[in-house]
Amino acid sequence: MDLSRKWHNSMAGLLAILSFDNRWEVVATRVLFRGTGMITYRKNGMEFVIDHHGGDENGTRLCLTSPMYRLLIPQLGLKSPLTLIDLGANGGGFPLLLADMGFKFKKIVAVEMNPRVFARMQLNLVQNFDAKLELFNRAVSGAAGTIRAELGRGSTGESLAGAAGHSSHGTLRATSVGAMTFDDLIAQSLDADEVADLCKMDIEGSEYDIFAMGHCSALRRCRNLIIEIHEVAGKQPEEVISAITALGFAEIPRPAGADPTVYSFRNLHLA
Repeated sequence: MDLSRKWHNSMAGLLAILSFDNRWEVVATRVLFRGTGMITYRKNGMEFVIDHHGGDENGTRLCLTSPMYRLLIPQLGLKSPLTLIDLGANGGGFPLLLADMGFKFKKIVAVEMNPRVFARMQLNLVQNFDAKLELFNRAVSGAAGTIRAELGRGSTGESLAGAAGHSSHGTLRATSVGAMTFDDLIAQSLDADEVADLCKMDIEGSEYDIFAMGHCSALRRCRNLIIEIHEVAGKQPEEVISAITALGFAEIPRPAGADPTVYSFRNLHLA
């Protein structure tokens, strides 16, 4: 990495840290104790762990400090308490973001396939929310089963195909991960007549397989969807968009300054 890029990343990291309530504690730890990976951050009455040796600054922390999701959420007309489905939950940054924006929860369903990242997510959600928690150390896929994957301490780019464009942090471990379809997830986590207020998907390219395989009709039980559609060789975002609209959703126009890879949709049948 060239010096200008390294300087830019360092300054961006510092600005991100300054948005937290215990900013100077975190800055001091990052400067004086570089060997410390897991650091407790505090924001708006919440305490949560960010593992800098697992890349959480580009996942959990970034979710809270960037406009990636924050700009889209006001357009959804959400009302507390929320029932949330979070696919690709990483360290739990998305529910923490919603809480930081003033939302309360009835239920949080969160799925993270990396066991070490899942442990951090579980800690962060149990520590901060009294809502009913349905937490799955699984992968959501186009088909149910068991997969073998080489997973590190963490990476925002880890997917069923490995680390998609990102290096995994720490030593890779051969791991068996249970895979479930989206329909199976909803059947296991929501009551028969229960509706989710919001589903968020950030699953690093696996969204193409999920919608191509067709086991996602239960998305109709979600009022709103926010999804990052990744660049995958030989695939086009329109494939995912058309599958979502075929389920009765309408795309919500993206506000100025929003991430061009993140889309939001409203369920026309549950509006």
